[in-house]
Amino acid sequence: MPPEESPQSAALQPTDEKLMGAFQDGDETAFDVLYRRYWIPLLLYLMRRTRGNRAIAEELYNDTFCHVIEKKMTFNPSKGCFRAWLYAIARNNHLGLYRTSEIFLRGIAEGLSEKRPAPLVEAMSVDALLGDLPRRHREVMELIVKGEFTGAQVAEIMAIPVPRVYRLHHEALQQLRKRYGTQQVQSALNIQTSKTE
Repeated sequence: MPPEESPQSAALQPTDEKLMGAFQDGDETAFDVLYRRYWIPLLLYLMRRTRGNRAIAEELYNDTFCHVIEKKMTFNPSKGCFRAWLYAIARNNHLGLYRTSEIFLRGIAEGLSEKRPAPLVEAMSVDALLGDLPRRHREVMELIVKGEFTGAQVAEIMAIPVPRVYRLHHEALQQLRKRYGTQQVQSALNIQTSKTE
């Protein structure tokens, strides 16, 4: 596991885009900084995507950075930020693994045979709250709520138009409010209605 940087040293570091530019110019230490910088946030994102399977998440993390090396010359900061580009690669790696795995086929079979009653929740975790949403809705909510991405960044990561991101976000909130009630959704997601719509 890469060592963590202190908040003070992180503030003195160049931006992701500058580091990626340096890496494109052949500076491999810039790549190392990016690799360490994203260890925790990207790994946590991938662990959520793999339902807590750290081994698969770490494999996907490494695959993501292998793709960064392979595709380094395709990154263009004028088209979007490095963070969104990186998460798009990670998402695509995860989807590729998910689509070809037995877990995917087993999950479909279990989903068809299982009927889950709406649970009564008092202090619901975000993972539990989002767990029953359709995949696209859940992914938008995770990126916005947990990843703290903007709508435009989510659109870039998921390769969909920005209005579709906002529609999926709105539909997800409506489904959650219908299932669990407005107060519980706001409490679990730590949001205010005016901020999300």
